[in-house]
Amino acid sequence: MKETLQNYNLHETRKSKKKKIRFWIIISSLSVIFLIMVFIVKAAISWSGLNVSGVNFLNQTNIANSSLLSYLEKDMMRNKLRAVFGPENILFWSLGHKPNYLYDLPSVKNLNVGLNLFRRTISIEASPRTPYGVVCEATSTSCFVFDDQGVIFSSSPSVQGPLILSINDFTGRHFILGESILPDKSWFENLINTLKIMKQNDFSVSEIDIDDLSLREWRIKTMTGPDFYFSFNFIPDNLSYILSNLSSRMNFSKISYVDFRVPERIYYK
Repeated sequence: MKETLQNYNLHETRKSKKKKIRFWIIISSLSVIFLIMVFIVKAAISWSGLNVSGVNFLNQTNIANSSLLSYLEKDMMRNKLRAVFGPENILFWSLGHKPNYLYDLPSVKNLNVGLNLFRRTISIEASPRTPYGVVCEATSTSCFVFDDQGVIFSSSPSVQGPLILSINDFTGRHFILGESILPDKSWFENLINTLKIMKQNDFSVSEIDIDDLSLREWRIKTMTGPDFYFSFNFIPDNLSYILSNLSSRMNFSKISYVDFRVPERIYYK
């Protein structure tokens, strides 16, 4: 019995030694692989054969090419793997997803980054946002330009008249470049499509007022006719026909407002 236990202990000791040897072999192998990888990465970073040979621009914005490149590199450096190589290395531009929008440059609507690994060249195509209207904070003197998606992208002087869409915001908000003038995309779409219908029916819009977002309503002021009240939640059904019908039946110069804020109801005074 005693001899059996001794043989068992000896067997277990040998197994334990084998496990330790295997463990250290694995650790050593991983260490060697890691060192090889570090060497390869360092070689790739330092090898001048991977340096970017040129950057080509198709820049339709008013932003200088150097500034555009600087903001783009800053955005891409947020990726830690890219940051290891740096923008001078072509691998920096070949890794991961390329940004198509820069939060620090809201005046750039679309950005396309391409590369040619064989020639080690980068191509950057940037298109600007097109002004659609101006929104002004009624509680201050600050005004901003926004595009057809409602995105604010630059400051602006105050404007008047029907040539440029002007929105007066009385909500007390302070606008930030890159943000939308309305919290819900569908609200802005309803506003824009309503304006198109108004213009199709020859109503000359002088300005728009937004008083309280919690009420989800807005007001159109026309050049010679009444004010029109609408809800952000919907566009009135058959609005074009209704406006045409009202124009033929009413003298708008004697009406102060027309209210479309309630679905399937029209109020006027």
